[in-house]
Amino acid sequence: MSSPDDPNSKHGARQHARQIRASISNKNVGSKLVSHWPIDRFPGKSVAGFWPIKDEIDPRLLLQTLQDRGSTIALPAIVKPDHPLEFREWTPSSQLVDGPFKTLEPPAEAPIIFPDIVFVPLLAFNSKGERLGYGGGFYDRTLSQLRKMKDVFACGVAFADQETDKIPTDVFDQKLNGILTENGFRDFSRQR
Repeated sequence: MSSPDDPNSKHGARQHARQIRASISNKNVGSKLVSHWPIDRFPGKSVAGFWPIKDEIDPRLLLQTLQDRGSTIALPAIVKPDHPLEFREWTPSSQLVDGPFKTLEPPAEAPIIFPDIVFVPLLAFNSKGERLGYGGGFYDRTLSQLRKMKDVFACGVAFADQETDKIPTDVFDQKLNGILTENGFRDFSRQR
């Protein structure tokens, strides 16, 4: 059994990844995300984004740009522990409410969206499309559920420095189809 500080354990990897993300100095990269996202490849698709917390990359300018181009935008809501997320419609004029884990989410009465694209926050990713999340399993459960219903493109959104060689994974971890950083966009699904 590995110790919690072992970088090969998920707990140790999360601690290390949090330190790396916290050390990134230039966090104002919203316009770079917009310029690197292949908008013409996904015209008018429904998109689930996320509202950044702590030192996560901020995708809000990208979400606004996609909405201006005709996409329906949703944000995640935690309905219950150990359940998939619910994606609720969001517009820039939407009022958000406090959710668990210091998140902001659309209110319960907002329309539910089953997105074509899910922008996934993360602590670390690798070149195989594996991601290290926060440990709650929300995105893994959600992507598993959505992928049974439809073809969904799961795209991690992160700083380029969050890339690592090794991600500790298990059978429940859902792979990313792509990654978007301030340095560019990569499609892992075309590499498989």
